[in-house]
Amino acid sequence: MDLYNFHRQPHFSLEGQFLGFIQESGGKLKYLRVAVGSSELKIKLSKESRVSLNQVLIPGDWIQVFGESKLKKCQDKPKLKAYQINKLCQNSEISSSASPQLDLSRCSKPKAKILVCQKSGCQKRGAKKLCQELEAVLCDRGLQDTVKIERTGCQKRCSSAPNMMLMPSKTRCSKMHPNEVADLIAKHLLQN
Repeated sequence: MDLYNFHRQPHFSLEGQFLGFIQESGGKLKYLRVAVGSSELKIKLSKESRVSLNQVLIPGDWIQVFGESKLKKCQDKPKLKAYQINKLCQNSEISSSASPQLDLSRCSKPKAKILVCQKSGCQKRGAKKLCQELEAVLCDRGLQDTVKIERTGCQKRCSSAPNMMLMPSKTRCSKMHPNEVADLIAKHLLQN
């Protein structure tokens, strides 16, 4: 776990409906638009939250956002900055009504997780390509709703990077290559 993130205390936690992103001129995601009740919030994305966007968000998805709020003297609204974003429920799983309510009983929770280290050693040795291949294979096999890819801090096996762990079996995988992902998924996640 990052010491930076460990010592930061969230000043706000909210749940709402994802409306979309606002991008900078260079194409980098800058803000998150979230509907909470009858109001729309514009929340700045921190560098950490951009990395934690481990799932593709689709407008209409229900999300949970943790972050800090700052109020300047000359402003009436606080500035919100997100440090963590979690997808709670997909748009297709939300009941359609005039004022949508989040019904967690209807949301399918991922049954399995793949934890992929995102620290510098693993990044240098291909963790980003590994995540991309994992997402592609899960999508091809129709497992994107039941298996969650979670980007983590250091897994304490830097000499054998890139590293990942399959949950709930706690199977550790080191020196992973993107070409090995399809076989790994078939061996560990399709055996039900």
